[in-house]
Amino acid sequence: MPPVWVGALNLSLENSMSNPADRFRNLLSAFVPICLAVALCVVFSGEVLAAEAGGEGTPVIMVLPFQMNAGQELDRLPADFPAAVVRSLESRGLKVVPMSTVEKLIQKRGVTGLDLAGVRSLAKAAGATHAVYGAISELGDTISIDSRLVPLQGQSAKPIFVEQRIGTGTLAPSAENLAGRISGEFSARTG
Repeated sequence: MPPVWVGALNLSLENSMSNPADRFRNLLSAFVPICLAVALCVVFSGEVLAAEAGGEGTPVIMVLPFQMNAGQELDRLPADFPAAVVRSLESRGLKVVPMSTVEKLIQKRGVTGLDLAGVRSLAKAAGATHAVYGAISELGDTISIDSRLVPLQGQSAKPIFVEQRIGTGTLAPSAENLAGRISGEFSARTG
Protein backbone atom coordinates (compact mmCIF):
# COMPACT_ATOMS: atom_id res chain seq x y z
CA MET A 1 0.00 0.00 0.00
CA PRO A 2 1.52 3.36 -0.99
CA PRO A 3 2.00 5.93 1.81
CA VAL A 4 -0.65 8.65 2.15
CA TRP A 5 0.82 12.10 2.83
CA VAL A 6 -1.04 14.77 4.75
CA GLY A 7 1.28 17.73 4.96
CA ALA A 8 4.42 16.41 6.57
CA LEU A 9 2.63 13.48 8.23
CA ASN A 10 3.21 10.11 6.62
CA LEU A 11 0.19 7.94 7.32
CA SER A 12 1.65 4.78 5.86
CA LEU A 13 0.62 1.85 8.01
CA GLU A 14 3.85 0.03 7.28
CA ASN A 15 6.16 2.81 8.49
CA SER A 16 4.10 4.02 11.40
CA MET A 17 3.44 0.62 12.88
CA SER A 18 6.96 -0.72 12.61
CA ASN A 19 8.96 1.97 14.39
CA PRO A 20 7.45 4.05 17.23
CA ALA A 21 10.28 6.62 16.96
CA ASP A 22 9.45 7.23 13.29
CA ARG A 23 5.78 7.51 14.13
CA PHE A 24 6.51 10.08 16.83
CA ARG A 25 8.79 12.03 14.48
CA ASN A 26 6.08 12.09 11.81
CA LEU A 27 3.48 13.32 14.27
CA LEU A 28 5.85 15.94 15.61
CA SER A 29 6.73 17.21 12.13
CA ALA A 30 3.03 17.67 11.41
CA PHE A 31 2.07 19.42 14.63
CA VAL A 32 5.04 21.78 15.07
CA PRO A 33 3.95 24.03 12.15
CA ILE A 34 0.39 24.04 13.48
CA CYS A 35 1.57 24.98 16.97
CA LEU A 36 3.76 27.75 15.54
CA ALA A 37 0.83 29.13 13.55
CA VAL A 38 -1.39 29.14 16.64
CA ALA A 39 1.36 30.81 18.70
CA LEU A 40 1.80 33.54 16.09
CA CYS A 41 -1.94 34.19 16.05
CA VAL A 42 -2.01 34.50 19.84
CA VAL A 43 1.01 36.83 19.88
CA PHE A 44 -0.37 38.99 17.06
CA SER A 45 -3.80 39.30 18.67
CA GLY A 46 -2.14 40.24 21.97
CA GLU A 47 -0.16 42.99 20.23
CA VAL A 48 -3.34 44.36 18.66
CA LEU A 49 -5.12 44.41 22.03
CA ALA A 50 -2.11 46.05 23.70
CA ALA A 51 -1.95 48.70 20.97
CA GLU A 52 -5.64 49.50 21.43
CA ALA A 53 -5.25 49.72 25.20
CA GLY A 54 -2.21 51.95 24.71
CA GLY A 55 -4.19 54.64 22.97
CA GLU A 56 -3.90 53.57 19.35
CA GLY A 57 -7.52 52.42 19.34
CA THR A 58 -10.45 54.54 20.45
CA PRO A 59 -9.24 57.81 21.96
CA VAL A 60 -10.58 59.10 25.27
CA ILE A 61 -10.27 62.87 25.48
CA MET A 62 -10.16 65.02 28.60
CA VAL A 63 -11.00 68.71 28.11
CA LEU A 64 -9.47 70.93 30.78
CA PRO A 65 -10.47 74.50 31.71
CA PHE A 66 -8.97 77.24 29.55
CA GLN A 67 -7.03 80.21 30.90
CA MET A 68 -8.74 83.56 30.24
CA ASN A 69 -6.80 86.54 28.89
CA ALA A 70 -9.65 88.92 28.05
CA GLY A 71 -11.82 91.73 29.34
CA GLN A 72 -14.50 91.43 32.01
CA GLU A 73 -17.37 91.12 29.52
CA LEU A 74 -15.96 87.78 28.40
CA ASP A 75 -15.20 86.41 31.89
CA ARG A 76 -18.15 83.99 31.92
CA LEU A 77 -17.31 82.46 28.53
CA PRO A 78 -14.34 80.24 29.48
CA ALA A 79 -16.40 78.33 32.07
CA ASP A 80 -18.87 77.41 29.33
CA PHE A 81 -16.21 76.75 26.71
CA PRO A 82 -14.84 73.33 27.86
CA ALA A 83 -18.40 72.00 28.28
CA ALA A 84 -19.26 73.17 24.75
CA VAL A 85 -16.13 71.43 23.39
CA VAL A 86 -17.09 68.23 25.26
CA ARG A 87 -20.63 68.29 23.81
CA SER A 88 -19.29 68.84 20.32
CA LEU A 89 -16.71 66.04 20.61
CA GLU A 90 -19.38 63.66 21.90
CA SER A 91 -21.70 64.60 19.02
CA ARG A 92 -18.86 63.59 16.66
CA GLY A 93 -18.69 60.14 18.26
CA LEU A 94 -15.56 60.65 20.34
CA LYS A 95 -15.33 59.38 23.91
CA VAL A 96 -14.81 62.21 26.40
CA VAL A 97 -14.13 62.32 30.14
CA PRO A 98 -17.17 63.96 31.81
CA MET A 99 -16.58 67.55 32.98
CA SER A 100 -17.72 66.58 36.50
CA THR A 101 -14.85 64.06 36.67
CA VAL A 102 -12.38 66.67 35.40
CA GLU A 103 -13.55 69.24 37.97
CA LYS A 104 -13.35 66.75 40.86
CA LEU A 105 -9.86 65.68 39.82
CA ILE A 106 -8.65 69.28 39.60
CA GLN A 107 -10.09 70.09 43.03
CA LYS A 108 -8.73 66.89 44.60
CA ARG A 109 -5.22 67.62 43.33
CA GLY A 110 -5.38 71.34 44.08
CA VAL A 111 -4.38 72.29 40.53
CA THR A 112 -3.87 76.04 40.07
CA GLY A 113 -1.97 76.05 36.78
CA LEU A 114 -1.31 73.68 33.91
CA ASP A 115 1.85 72.60 32.18
CA LEU A 116 2.50 69.66 29.87
CA ALA A 117 3.57 67.25 32.64
CA GLY A 118 0.60 68.23 34.81
CA VAL A 119 -1.83 67.82 31.91
CA ARG A 120 -0.49 64.33 31.18
CA SER A 121 -0.73 63.42 34.85
CA LEU A 122 -4.36 64.56 35.00
CA ALA A 123 -5.20 62.71 31.78
CA LYS A 124 -3.66 59.51 33.12
CA ALA A 125 -5.58 59.82 36.40
CA ALA A 126 -8.83 60.34 34.45
CA GLY A 127 -8.21 57.33 32.20
CA ALA A 128 -7.85 59.52 29.10
CA THR A 129 -5.53 58.92 26.15
CA HIS A 130 -5.42 62.64 25.26
CA ALA A 131 -6.08 66.00 26.89
CA VAL A 132 -7.00 69.41 25.52
CA TYR A 133 -6.09 72.63 27.29
CA GLY A 134 -5.16 76.18 26.38
CA ALA A 135 -5.94 79.86 26.66
CA ILE A 136 -8.61 82.22 25.37
CA SER A 137 -7.29 85.69 24.52
CA GLU A 138 -8.97 88.88 23.40
CA LEU A 139 -7.00 90.58 20.65
CA GLY A 140 -8.81 93.74 19.54
CA ASP A 141 -12.14 92.60 18.11
CA THR A 142 -11.05 88.97 17.87
CA ILE A 143 -11.05 86.11 20.34
CA SER A 144 -8.12 83.77 19.82
CA ILE A 145 -8.12 80.25 21.23
CA ASP A 146 -4.66 78.75 21.57
CA SER A 147 -5.08 75.11 22.52
CA ARG A 148 -2.96 71.97 22.71
CA LEU A 149 -3.98 68.39 22.00
CA VAL A 150 -1.73 66.38 24.31
CA PRO A 151 -1.29 62.62 23.91
CA LEU A 152 -0.78 60.73 27.17
CA GLN A 153 2.40 59.16 25.84
CA GLY A 154 4.84 59.49 23.01
CA GLN A 155 4.15 62.36 20.67
CA SER A 156 4.50 66.02 21.49
CA ALA A 157 1.49 68.28 22.00
CA LYS A 158 -0.25 69.39 18.80
CA PRO A 159 -1.13 73.11 18.71
CA ILE A 160 -4.63 73.94 17.45
CA PHE A 161 -5.58 77.60 16.95
CA VAL A 162 -9.10 78.98 16.49
CA GLU A 163 -10.16 82.61 16.00
CA GLN A 164 -13.58 84.22 16.26
CA ARG A 165 -14.89 87.77 15.99
CA ILE A 166 -16.19 89.33 19.22
CA GLY A 167 -19.88 90.17 19.24
CA THR A 168 -21.59 86.80 19.09
CA GLY A 169 -21.90 86.62 22.89
CA THR A 170 -20.93 82.96 22.81
CA LEU A 171 -17.91 80.83 22.04
CA ALA A 172 -20.05 78.00 20.66
CA PRO A 173 -18.78 78.45 17.07
CA SER A 174 -15.19 78.31 18.33
CA ALA A 175 -15.96 75.23 20.44
CA GLU A 176 -17.45 73.54 17.36
CA ASN A 177 -14.45 74.55 15.27
CA LEU A 178 -11.99 73.28 17.87
CA ALA A 179 -13.87 69.99 18.29
CA GLY A 180 -13.93 69.55 14.52
CA ARG A 181 -10.18 70.03 14.29
CA ILE A 182 -9.56 67.63 17.18
CA SER A 183 -11.83 65.06 15.56
CA GLY A 184 -9.95 65.61 12.29
CA GLU A 185 -6.66 64.77 14.02
CA PHE A 186 -7.99 61.33 14.92
CA SER A 187 -9.54 60.79 11.49
CA ALA A 188 -6.19 61.62 9.87
CA ARG A 189 -4.41 59.05 12.07
CA THR A 190 -6.81 56.23 11.28
CA GLY A 191 -7.72 57.11 7.70
